[in-house]
Amino acid sequence: MHRLVNHSKLEGVPYSWEESPVFDTLHSGNIHHITGDFFQRQDDLRFPVEYVSTPIQDQGAIIGVVVIFKDITERQVVERMKDEFISVVSHELRTPLTSIRTALGLLAQGNLDIPAEKRQRMVEIASSNTHRLVRLVDDILDVERIKLGKVSLNKQVCNLTDLMAQAADEMRAMAEKHGIYLSVHPLSVKLWADADRLIQTLTNLLSNAIKFSPAGSTVEMLVQRIWLSPKPHELNDSNYHELKAVSALPKKLLEESPEGAPEMLLIQVKDQGQGIPESKLDAIFAPFEQLNASNTGHQGGTGLGLAICRSIIQQHNGRIWAESALGKGSTFFLMLPLLADD
Repeated sequence: MHRLVNHSKLEGVPYSWEESPVFDTLHSGNIHHITGDFFQRQDDLRFPVEYVSTPIQDQGAIIGVVVIFKDITERQVVERMKDEFISVVSHELRTPLTSIRTALGLLAQGNLDIPAEKRQRMVEIASSNTHRLVRLVDDILDVERIKLGKVSLNKQVCNLTDLMAQAADEMRAMAEKHGIYLSVHPLSVKLWADADRLIQTLTNLLSNAIKFSPAGSTVEMLVQRIWLSPKPHELNDSNYHELKAVSALPKKLLEESPEGAPEMLLIQVKDQGQGIPESKLDAIFAPFEQLNASNTGHQGGTGLGLAICRSIIQQHNGRIWAESALGKGSTFFLMLPLLADD
């Protein structure tokens, strides 16, 4: 067994047979519970394990060892994500709190020599950072609710035009501040949806697009109706032009489309930023995941927004995904079912 799994320590240094915990169990009868050592697969790839080595005894004599082990690769990934999240949140909390404390501390001194404009600016800084803290706490609470399955939706009949207009209005000031032109092409259709949650999703996507776009570029939000029937393998020359919007969608997505809801809405949020690496297109929707924004000059968030968006869209029986080309920008897609009697 020792030669088969090429047992090594946490640091990657191989055990000699005589110094390994399994050897000690076999010869001394001691039970070992070890976390973080490595075993090796048949393809020579190493993986972290948690294992217990227990002696097999027959009339007091040790005749073998049972080794029960788990591959803890996924557990270590989750733990690393938690550590990174704590680090990010600590930074995100510390920065605005320091700013608020500084501003309020100066105001509390009652120094009459501080000009009125500077006092007003201090109040504005404290207020802005307070809002930032509230958004961060709200995101953290949303992620916790998602994990516990307690994100409740208040669904009602709503018009997509109104939702897109409100989301755009909320983000227009941010777009102007960054020198971004915001272009919106709405469609008047009815949805059975939680209006606040869909607006939250759209504003999050618009905010990301604006933050990661160069000044002078355009962020576009548009929508179209599409049919998910026939399936991709049924497309032919006679119906291709009618279904050209469908042909651009991922085949896997179409094959998994909800039954009984062939007509859907496809909302797109497009930017002209630096793009997202292909290896990150799925990962960005995971909690705590964020792109390195150092090249854009814009500060990233906590990596919670897209995870919340995905949960909201899934609870509307929809899909969310992204496509991107480095240096040419990114497009985020939302696919939602139309109201049945629309």
